[in-house]
Amino acid sequence: MICSLPRYDLQNTPSRAHGVSEELETRLRVAGCEIIQSAGILLNCNQVVMACAQILYQRFYYRQSFATQRFEVTAMGCLFLASKVEEEQQRLRILMNVCRHVLFTMSKNYEPGQLVEPLELGGDAYHNLKHRVIKAERLVLKELGFCVHLDHPHKLIISMQSVLSLEDNEALAQRAWNYMNDGLRTTVFVRYTTATIACACLDLACTDVGISLPDQWYELFDASESHVAHARNTIRALYQMGPVVLDDIVSSISNVADACGSSAYRRMPALQLRAVGDTSSVSTGASVSRRGSPATGTPSATHTTPDLTPATSDTATAAATATRAGASESASAPVSSARPALITQPPMAPPQPGLMGFAPAPSMGAPAAPAAPAAPAAFGGPINTAPPSRLRVARGPPPSSSSQQQQQQHAAHSRPSSLDRERDRLRDAERRRGGEEDRYRDDYRSRSRHDRRRGAGRR
Repeated sequence: MICSLPRYDLQNTPSRAHGVSEELETRLRVAGCEIIQSAGILLNCNQVVMACAQILYQRFYYRQSFATQRFEVTAMGCLFLASKVEEEQQRLRILMNVCRHVLFTMSKNYEPGQLVEPLELGGDAYHNLKHRVIKAERLVLKELGFCVHLDHPHKLIISMQSVLSLEDNEALAQRAWNYMNDGLRTTVFVRYTTATIACACLDLACTDVGISLPDQWYELFDASESHVAHARNTIRALYQMGPVVLDDIVSSISNVADACGSSAYRRMPALQLRAVGDTSSVSTGASVSRRGSPATGTPSATHTTPDLTPATSDTATAAATATRAGASESASAPVSSARPALITQPPMAPPQPGLMGFAPAPSMGAPAAPAAPAAPAAFGGPINTAPPSRLRVARGPPPSSSSQQQQQQHAAHSRPSSLDRERDRLRDAERRRGGEEDRYRDDYRSRSRHDRRRGAGRR
C-alpha cells in the first residue's frame, strides 16, 4: 500500500533545509516525473512501472535533498528499480541511452530529425553514468527501507464506477485515468490513501463530463471530505503551472548546491548532449525545457487541450522496437518528429487533464488499448531465408582390388563389435551373481543347521 508520510516530514523536507524554495522543489519533482514517463513510453513499459518509479522518486526526495542528489540520475535509478519491482527489467545500457535521448529532445536546441550522439560503450563517460545510476538505485532502496511494493489506485476507479452505476461510461473512466496519471507528478500519492486519490480523480472527471454525484458519496470508500478536496485542488493546480524549463531549474539548484558545498551538479560528460555531427554540446543543466506530451505527441495541458487517444502510436512503437534492438539512435527520429514547438502557443482556459493521455494498462484491470501495427525492422533490408547450398563432400581414395576388399571384410567380421562385448560382459556379471547367491544360500543353510543342533543340545 502507499505509505502516507507524516505532516511534519511533508512540510520540512531536506531540500528546504538546504535553502531550496517550495516552488523550485515542486518544479524539480515535476521535471523528474516527466523524464520517467517519457523514458518509460519509449522503453514500452506498462504504466504500472512508470507509476511505481514516479512514486519512488517522490518518496525519495522526502528523505534526501535535491541539492545533494542529482535529479536526472535519480530518475534513471528509480525507473531501473521499478522495472525490477514490477518484473519488467530493462537493460541498464538501453535505459541510459533512452533517458539521454529524452533529455536531448527536451532541449531548446533540438530540431526534429536530429539524433543524439550515443555514449561510447566502455568509455569513461559511460562507466561514470552507469556507476552513478546503480549507486542511486541502491540509495533509493536504503532510504526507503526496501519498502518498494505499492498498491496503485487505478483499479479502484473501475470498482467505484460499478458502485455508482457508471460502469458503461468509458469516456469517464478514461478521463479519471488521465487525471490519476497526471497526479503522479504531484505529492498526493505520498499524502493520501489510494481510495482518497481515486475519489478525487473520479470527482474531477465527473465535473468535466457533467455528471452529478450524490452528496457524501466518497464516504462509501472511507474517504474524508477534506482530504478529497485537497487532493482535487492539488491535481488542478498542476495544470495552472507554466512550462517546466530546466534551464532555470538546474541553474537555480546548482547555485543552491554550490552554496551548501555539494558537488552533485558539477559537469558530467555523459550528460553533455549533442547531435550527431554537431560540435556544440547541449548540457542538461544549461538548455533543457519541456516541449510537449511524450505519449501522443500533443502539447502539454498547460498550453492546449490534449486528446485522450491511447499512447501506443506507430511512432512510439517503432521507437521502442529500435531501442530494444540496441539502436537507441534509431528511436529518436520517429518519436521526435511528432513533437511540435510550444513556445508561441497561448494557454487556454479552463485546463484539461491529459498530460500523459494514454489508455489504461491491461495489467491494472482496465481495457487494453488497440494493438499497433508491427514496426519495421530497425536495420531495414530483406532477410535471406533461402537454405544454404549443399556442400560438396570430399570422397576418400579409390577402392582397392577385390581380394583386398574381401580381406578387410573378413577382418571386420572377425573382430568383436561393441554390442558383442557388452553382451559378454553382462553374461559374465550374471554368472558371477548367480554363483554368489548359491554361496550365500549354502552358508545360510549350514548356519541354520548348526543353530538348530545347538538349541537341541541345550534343551
